[in-house]
Amino acid sequence: MSAGDIATVVTAVITGVGVIIALLTYSYSVASTPRVRMKIGPDVAMHYDQHGVLIVRADFVFWNAGAQPGAISEISGRLAADEPDGAKLTFYWRTFEEIDVLRGENGKSVWWSHSTGPVYPIIVPGRAAGSSSVVKGIRLYEISGSGRSGNLPVSKPGSLPAGRYRVSLEAIVDGPKRTSCPYRFDLTISETNSGQLDSDCRENKDAVWHHRLIARRSPSSSVQTTNEAADDLFESQGLRDY
Repeated sequence: MSAGDIATVVTAVITGVGVIIALLTYSYSVASTPRVRMKIGPDVAMHYDQHGVLIVRADFVFWNAGAQPGAISEISGRLAADEPDGAKLTFYWRTFEEIDVLRGENGKSVWWSHSTGPVYPIIVPGRAAGSSSVVKGIRLYEISGSGRSGNLPVSKPGSLPAGRYRVSLEAIVDGPKRTSCPYRFDLTISETNSGQLDSDCRENKDAVWHHRLIARRSPSSSVQTTNEAADDLFESQGLRDY
């Protein structure tokens, strides 16, 4: 093979490698479909509305490992007790929520949480947009009646018993293909906190509440000690007035 033939082959190989690299770069940075993941913040807040419907509030974090944006169009959840005949509830996404800081008397900060209206799709940008994450305060509402089973009779809503629960959340992601992203965690409620949730965390006839039960992620549950990441554990802590 002559030197000219060798140069031609080398040029062709370099050109082919360049084309492959360009295609891979395009696929990674521009063309890859959304791959949205979901997690929640360190706190979960719970209270009942005036009809005994359980409302669960958390900061939801969505991030997108794909290049194209994805739209969160639906979020649902299920709470199930460990024991076979234990409480089982289903939830759906109904409102957003924000927490603001106001200046009170003597310069003291006053925290105030409020609904920001009905839901709308959440657009999670992809890598092509430069930023690929979104954080939203979200309220999930128990599906009244049809969602209750186990030791939570429909005729007496509310009164979530003490115990350990598995909470399974799922978000529907619309894009070129409809996909879903799940997130699961365990929730424990003490006897004392269960009674507080039942007696002190209810809206009045004007849909105003004064306390919510807070469950906080256990620090040890966030540390991965094996090859498989364990589900997060949230433990009830007490009442909060925002």
